[in-house]
Formats: sequence, structure tokens, C-alpha cells
Amino acid sequence: MEIREQGSEMKNLDLVSLRTFLAVFREGNVSRAALTLESNQSTVSKEIAKLRLYFGDALFLRTAQGVEPTHKARALAPRIEQALSLLDDLLQTDKERLEPSSLDVRFRVATTEYLSYLLIPALTAHLQLHAPRCSLEVLDMADLGAEDWLLGGRADLVLSSSAAVSYPLFRQELFHDRYVVVMRSCGRNGQAMALDEFCRRSHIGVPGHNGSRERRLADALQTRQLQRQVQVSLPHFLAVPGVLERTDFVISLAERMARLLCAGHKLDVLEHPLDLAPFCVYQIWHERTRASFAYAWFREQVSHVCREL
Repeated sequence: MEIREQGSEMKNLDLVSLRTFLAVFREGNVSRAALTLESNQSTVSKEIAKLRLYFGDALFLRTAQGVEPTHKARALAPRIEQALSLLDDLLQTDKERLEPSSLDVRFRVATTEYLSYLLIPALTAHLQLHAPRCSLEVLDMADLGAEDWLLGGRADLVLSSSAAVSYPLFRQELFHDRYVVVMRSCGRNGQAMALDEFCRRSHIGVPGHNGSRERRLADALQTRQLQRQVQVSLPHFLAVPGVLERTDFVISLAERMARLLCAGHKLDVLEHPLDLAPFCVYQIWHERTRASFAYAWFREQVSHVCREL
């Protein structure tokens, strides 16, 4: 790939250097980038040194955790990723276009714990069956939005109930879900919980991994000038079934996740007493992957898996 630098003669930028740049940018650490590239730290450092000389910028600055991209690197990352994505797509043979089993791509998906629990097992099994050479990297969205993950090239796809997006981002509706109340089994499965009982009971909160759920609950209660007592806050949902089975606590969950969590546990799922509107889950992607055969195929598989839920 040849690029003309202003005020200088044509210089050659090889694909190894550009792929190395992306690996370091995504990992934020030279050692982890070397592992991703199946290379070594010395080779990665040499490639980055070549790019620093070419672009006249440090590109990555050392920190206590690894490296931090400069403003120049942040501006280059989505362009380099788009160029490599288009080149990879161009180099695919006609057979590869017709045979997903020939694809060899690492798909990076940023999502929440709720959607990881709900979708990733089925999606992983689907990929193993239809595209065994592809791999999947699931990233915790944490407190970042779709724009943070996609505009900087940190992920290829975001699965989220995010609000409306604008160009260069696109989104597709996957499915709807609603909120229910989960509690220890007492013969009330499928019944409605009264609002006064909901407020009297002690609650489990999981604020770190589902901020939108906690915000909707807080807003609905505040509108009615009501409160709830969060007796225990957990960092993730893994411990929720065990806590519910051993206490009289309750938790508000998306129904699809609640059904999965209840499997194998003595728990009841009740209708929620608050008027919480159903929500929609989307897949969101960037313009740079829109025309890529591999990424378009992957998005189709995500849609297919969601239809089968």
C-alpha cells in the first residue's frame, strides 16, 4: 500500500505495520498486541517505530497500564481499520464469498452482561457450526456508549438498547424485552406483585452492569414518589439466583434473562408492578464495515440467532 506524504517522495507502508498499529491501538498494551498477532514484543515495537517515523508522531505514549494513543493515532485508527477491512474483503475469493466456512475473521462485539448471557452462547455455537475459522471477542461495554466503541475502532459491532444513532453509525432492531420481578419460589409464578409489596421488600441491585435498568426503576419510583430498599448490591448477575433462593429479596430483570437465570433454581417470575415500557435491543455498526462481506454476513448471523431465541 503506497501513500504519498506531503512534501516527500512516495513511501511504502506494509500491511504488517498497519495490522500491528491496530493491534496496539485495540489492546492498549504492546505485550498483549504481540500475543494477538502471534508475534513478540520486540517485533511489535520495531513496527511501531517505523510508523512513528513515517507519520512524524509518537502515536502511543507509555502509561502505567500500557500505552495510550495520541490524538494522531486516534484519528488514524478508523481509517486504517476501514482500509484493511476493504482490502481483506477484496482479497477474498469468489468461493469464500459463497462459503462462510472459509472466512477467517476475529469479530469484536461490545455489549452488556445481560446480552452476553442471553446471546453469546447461541452465537458462539452458531459460528462454530457455520464459520469454524472465525473467532469472537466479547468486550464489556461498561459505561461507554456505542459511539465510544465504534468511532474509535475499538469494536466491530455493539449490541445494546442504545438510543437513536446517526451517521456514520447504523442500527438494526433485534428483539424486544420487558421487565419482570424475580423472587424465591412460593407458588406465585406468573402472578402480579402489588406495588406496596414491591416497595416493602428488600431488593438486589446490580448497578455496574445494567445502568439503564437501574435508571428506569429509579425514574419510575421517583415519578410516584416511592422508594425501594436495595439490601445488597452485586457486581454481576452470577450470584443473583443463589441470593434469591436463600432470602426474601427480589430483583427486577429483563424477562428473557430472568427465564434463563431461573433454570435449575427454585425461583418465581412475577409481573412487574411498575409501568415500565418494553425496550428494544439493537445491533449497531460503523460505516467502515457496512460494505464488507464478512461483517455483513456476521450481522446476518446475529439477527438469525436473535430470531431463534
